[in-house]
Amino acid sequence: MIIRRLQAENILKFSRLNITFPEQGTILISGDNESGKSAIIETICLGLFGRTANLDHHQTSKVIHWGNTRGWIALDFTDTKGQNLTVYRHFSRQDPPQARLNAEGVDEAMALGEKEVNQAIVQAAGMAFHHFIETIYLSQGSPEGEDPNAIVRMVAGVEDLDLLSTQLETEIKAERDQINRISAELASASQELNSLNLQPSLLGEKQQKLNQNLAQKATLEADIKSRTQRLDTLGSGAKAATAALSATIQQGHLATLAAWNQNLKNLQSALSTLASLNLGEAAAIIAKLRGKTQHTLESLVAFSTIVDKTIQDGKSRSHWLSGTDIQTFAGEQQHLDAADQLAAKGRSRGILTFLFFFILALPVGGIGFALNFFPQDPRLAPVVEMLTTTFPSYQAIHLQGAMGLGALFLLIALLGLGKSIKNIALRSQNKQTRHDLLARAEAEQKIVAIIAETAQLPLCQQIHRLSSLENQVPWSEGLQQWQQSQGRDLVDEKKLSSFLNGWNEDFGQLKTLMETIIKNLDHELHQANDLFSHVKDTIPHLEKEIHDELERHKRDQELRKRCESLKESRTQISHDIDVQTLARQLIQDSAHEISLGFSIELRRLIAKTTPLFTRGRYQHLRIDENLNLSAFSPTKNDFVDMSETSRGLRRQLMLALRLALAQALTARSQTQAQFMILDEPFAHYDHDRFRESYQALGNVSDAIQQTFIVSQSFDEDLAETAALHLRCQIETNVIELVSP
Repeated sequence: MIIRRLQAENILKFSRLNITFPEQGTILISGDNESGKSAIIETICLGLFGRTANLDHHQTSKVIHWGNTRGWIALDFTDTKGQNLTVYRHFSRQDPPQARLNAEGVDEAMALGEKEVNQAIVQAAGMAFHHFIETIYLSQGSPEGEDPNAIVRMVAGVEDLDLLSTQLETEIKAERDQINRISAELASASQELNSLNLQPSLLGEKQQKLNQNLAQKATLEADIKSRTQRLDTLGSGAKAATAALSATIQQGHLATLAAWNQNLKNLQSALSTLASLNLGEAAAIIAKLRGKTQHTLESLVAFSTIVDKTIQDGKSRSHWLSGTDIQTFAGEQQHLDAADQLAAKGRSRGILTFLFFFILALPVGGIGFALNFFPQDPRLAPVVEMLTTTFPSYQAIHLQGAMGLGALFLLIALLGLGKSIKNIALRSQNKQTRHDLLARAEAEQKIVAIIAETAQLPLCQQIHRLSSLENQVPWSEGLQQWQQSQGRDLVDEKKLSSFLNGWNEDFGQLKTLMETIIKNLDHELHQANDLFSHVKDTIPHLEKEIHDELERHKRDQELRKRCESLKESRTQISHDIDVQTLARQLIQDSAHEISLGFSIELRRLIAKTTPLFTRGRYQHLRIDENLNLSAFSPTKNDFVDMSETSRGLRRQLMLALRLALAQALTARSQTQAQFMILDEPFAHYDHDRFRESYQALGNVSDAIQQTFIVSQSFDEDLAETAALHLRCQIETNVIELVSP
């Protein structure tokens, strides 16, 4: 690989670099300290691999020239296959680095992105960065403190195999330790399995016993609940029956119909509850009391029907007394008043008619009668004369007409008198009717009062008061029939007392029997509760025993699975150890073969480079089959370890070794032309040794055609023989050197 051109802006010391390098020969870079010599070399390294010997990939923001935020590099080179390539890299203080690799004359990138470009560079250069640093690029002071054996093994590729072999050895040891731990754990698990001593049938027996206890507990719980409910029902029923019957008996003669109904309904409900309990001997008394209660209720229902009729009758009578329509008391009074007024008016009109027509009838009819039958009576002469004067042409027929008219007037007068007499008789009749109406109203008020009063009276008094109305009311017959049939025990105080006493005696017997039954039930309930408590207390113990046994079974299964798993793991690890042991042996054999082959090639190359840099004093560097180095000392006539040489000689030997490794690496990558960088390799050499070593570089290898040498200064004769001499100055941060 040959470096052809370097362009850069704002990288390290330089704000601008544009240098074309000769493809063959020595390129000298000189200048004082901090003038930028190493900066040029590091820029080449940075352009190729995206890092330097001192800066990793993630530190590349430090390469940007002070005072700037961005920088870039364009490096033209020829790869191991002879292809001309250009790598572009851009750096920023804020953004990640960017990279692109192009073939000469091709616009489309071969690789794009830092990772892809770095991988492509390794292929193009024929080596990785760490190989490049240890062979092609000899940085300032690098020979100091180096382990030559490690460098050789790394370049040969044995170091990675050694590391892998060491890792395998560590893993094998760790896995053997793991097998020991597994064996110990397996022994412990087996011992614990033996100590568990499980009895397979024991868990089933305990579970069966628990199920039996749970079933017994459920049965007892249901029985206790039933007995408690029966006892509560019996107690509440007895209490209710006692209260209802006590209320019925205590109130007795003083209880109203509503109180009787309510008390008997309560008693009937309580007795029905007791009857549902199937109380044996007490059931007959309960049935008898229920029969009496039912009969009495039916009797009271019948009486209530009569009472409803009385109430309706009372409402009807009250309406007649207080209403204003024509059918009520007020309406009939108004009707009588109106009739009296009409009769008074008719009487007055009749009297007036009588008087008026009677007065007319007397003169007209009397004169006509007297003149017709007594015309010669001297007492009538003045009348005749007056008529003659008034009516000159009157005749006897006129007298007869006067008689008829007088009779008519008299008839009208008599009719008026008859009408007057009739109206007088009508008023007298209305007076009697009013008297009868008032008597009826008084009677109705008494009936209404009795009906209203009876609603608040005790039952016997209510019956007696209603019976006192007898035939005055339409429901009297129904009441009498009820008293003679259904209500015969309730109609008077004596019969009622006898009825209640019989009821009380029956209930006394029932109460005695119920107390005995309750006492027996309570005793049975206590026994059931005691048995339930005993069964309940045994269940937690059984559950704990079952839980413990289940845990033992679970632990047994876990241990058995663990033992199987441990055995499988031990078998697998043993197999892995066998495989890793075989792999380690194969790796060691491969490393030995590689070392043997590489040592033969490297001995040939070192035999050429060592005399060149040691003035011929050390003819040989021996590399054994394990790639361990030793130098043959003519003085001691034996091979000596590198650490036994002087510091100056050690530097010369290390330079010879690095050049030999570079040739070996170049040959392995099949590169026809290779560049090499020596950054102040002769800094600690004396002048003569410097010149000798410099001159020896030209005889090292035909493959290394381009050599970069960095030093503070070079002799003029050496500088003249160089292909290019770059002189750096502290005050200059721009280098432009482009060949035409």
